[in-house]
Parts: sequence; C-alpha cells; structure tokens
Amino acid sequence: MKPHFELVAVGTPSVDVLYTESGIIRRFGGGAVITASMALAKWGMQTGIVGRVGKDAGGEWLLKNFREDGVDISLVKRDRIPTSVWTIDVAPGDREILEPRIYSPLARLSLAQKKAVEDSDAVIVRLNNPLFKETVHLAKKSGSKLFVTFHLFEFSPPTIDFLRRHEPDVIFMTREEYEEALQEFDLFSMDTLFVIMKGRDGCSIFHRGDMASYEGYRSDAVDSTGWENSFVAGFLYGYMNGWPLNRTAKLANTLSAIATTEYGGRRKVPTREEMEKIVSFVASY
Repeated sequence: MKPHFELVAVGTPSVDVLYTESGIIRRFGGGAVITASMALAKWGMQTGIVGRVGKDAGGEWLLKNFREDGVDISLVKRDRIPTSVWTIDVAPGDREILEPRIYSPLARLSLAQKKAVEDSDAVIVRLNNPLFKETVHLAKKSGSKLFVTFHLFEFSPPTIDFLRRHEPDVIFMTREEYEEALQEFDLFSMDTLFVIMKGRDGCSIFHRGDMASYEGYRSDAVDSTGWENSFVAGFLYGYMNGWPLNRTAKLANTLSAIATTEYGGRRKVPTREEMEKIVSFVASY
C-alpha cells in the first residue's frame, strides 16, 4: 500500500561542498525544500521527496541520509546524470554560494509523482524549480496546501503573474526578496501568508495589509548555510499543527538560530527528542 503523505517536497537533492575558515572541505546534504521535508520526517510527519539523484556516490549518500531520517524516497528518480553539487564558501565574511558544479533537476514528473503531489495534504516547491508551474497546477487542482519558497529567486514578470493567479497558502522569502518584490511587483494583495525571514533579526508575517514582527535570537554563529531551510521547517511544523502564528514564528526563529551554530544547516536539525524539548520551551513563553 502506498503511503499517504502529509507533505511532499518537489526539489533537487544536492551535495553541498563547504570551504571553511580553516580551509577544510566539508560535505553536507543540501536542497532548500528537501531539508524541510527531512526535518519534518525526523519530527514524526510522513513526508516524501519528488526529485532525482544520479547513480553515483553522491546520490547513494543522499538517499542513505533520507532513509535514516525517515523520509520516503520511493519517488526519487535515479539515473545516469550526475547528482547536483553546489560549492559554498563560508570563510570569514559573508557566505558566498558559488556557481554549482553540477545542477541537474528533475525534468518531468512521472504519473506516480503527479499522483503523490495530488494526494498529499501539502506540497512545498521552490519558485525557480523547473517543475514549479506543473506542481502548482496539481496542488491547486487537488486542494493540497501549497507552500512556496523564493530562495535565490530572480524575479520575472511572467512568473509573478502566474503566482498571482495561483495563490499559495504560504510564501517564504528573505528580507532582500521582500524589499525587491515590494518595489517592483504587486504581490501583497494576494490572499497569501507572506513570511519574511530575517535571520537573527527574526521574521515578519504579512497578510492582507496586516504585518506582525517577531524577534529573533542571537547565537554563536559558525555558518549561516541553511538557516532559511531550518526556519521553513520550523514554521511548517507549527503551521501544519494549527499553532497560533506567534508561537509558530518563535519556533522557526529558534531553529534558524540553532542551525547557524555548526557547519552545514542540516547538521543542527534537532532529533525528535530534542524537538520535543524545544517545543516545550516555545510553549512556555
């Protein structure tokens, strides 16, 4: 019997190669929406990934990580195209995402993948994913909740027009993306919850002309890679469990701060037991 998914992530599993301050090269699993799927699976939700990896060492390593965290990988295609690899410089100064060594996203959805998107309670996809429009059509047709992340997106009028016609439930964007969208496009009349991620400065939530801001947390930051992904995972955990927005925002801000305390954002995703303690902490305030 095929599993019922609470969340399907349509994305590109990748290997992130980090060049650190000491010159040491470290390898971590990457992918903006993939990390959210992995984190939610770790915390007890039924999640699956729609994407592809190569029949190579990187692909096998990623699949092993997903299996260990409880993510369903039955919808991950394996082929002879190399697994996607990104290079990130986290030496002193601002983090710099370099040109991808290899970027090989899934080109089309199979019937099984389409069915999983339609049947899932919720779907998350990045705006610049090649399968974005098809995923949105499937999710909206079936009534699945739709979550979209702008992460590293370059604005284009046709894509923004499409977004306005297919209002997602939640859109995640960075402060810089919000400021650009505010100046260039009429996005914010949509009946969508806009979540503006501001790192250590917290977040703001905008809906239909009303905005609320929530303070962030300071941490002994080592590497900012992946803090946005941990934020999204935390926000989705609260949102999908029906929490009030102030509590949801506090959880997301807490997890994004924790994510910066070690190299590779995924390394600091809490275990289920750790998450229970964090949730208790958040609920106590």
